[in-house]
Amino acid sequence: MKNVDTKLPSPFDELMTRGNKGVIYFSFGTMVSTNHLGERYMSNILETFRKFDDYFFIVKATKNDTSTLEYAKNIKNVYVSTWIPQPGVLAHPRLKFFITHGGYNGIMEASRFSVPLLAIGVFGDQTRNAKLVERNGWGVSLEKTSLLHGTKEFEEKIREMISNPKYKQNAIRTTKLLRTKPQSGEQRLLAYMKFLEENEGHLPELKSIANQLTTIQYYNIDVWGVVFASVFSVVGLLFWLVKGVVGFLLSSLRKEKLE
Repeated sequence: MKNVDTKLPSPFDELMTRGNKGVIYFSFGTMVSTNHLGERYMSNILETFRKFDDYFFIVKATKNDTSTLEYAKNIKNVYVSTWIPQPGVLAHPRLKFFITHGGYNGIMEASRFSVPLLAIGVFGDQTRNAKLVERNGWGVSLEKTSLLHGTKEFEEKIREMISNPKYKQNAIRTTKLLRTKPQSGEQRLLAYMKFLEENEGHLPELKSIANQLTTIQYYNIDVWGVVFASVFSVVGLLFWLVKGVVGFLLSSLRKEKLE
């Protein structure tokens, strides 16, 4: 793993000294706007942080999330900013754990510095990533919708992360696994580039069979064609039957009236 700059600029160097028992970092990355989560969602998060007054919370919010910035001004153990020097915060020895949305980049950064995770997947692969972190024992996951209904479950997850040392131990193990892998991603890339060069840049054996598929095969147009044809046939048949039954009933009513 490459070295990164972990020096903290002001005021973050001083912020990391706050909290009697340490610092907890919250960020949903750049893809999830805290403004779109809603005032109730973010206020539930901040009110939960208020209850853990032995810890100091550093929170990243998006630039247009003025409500969160204003709300946090009345909470002494919370600092909200639209920009956080994440590598420096994650590398700091006083950081207890990282509350994340489960994005791949954030998880990989946390694994570099042996930081336990409380992962709240928001969309896409994030929910899966959160469950993987929990399965591997270096964090816990929380359903995003739970924070719409209250703070109880969120509080329980934070208390679990604070009180159970296994998450830090497993985070350290995860870092070791990544550092001692037989080959890094960069090494594998260089090895395959050399492999390609030694074979005159011609390796058709490695090409996917998908390259030989026609447009119809690739997009399953033939399969969907059969499906749509079947659906339309069933709908047409039902329409014909209903029309026939309605016509029969109307005809019977007319005959009764004439009689």
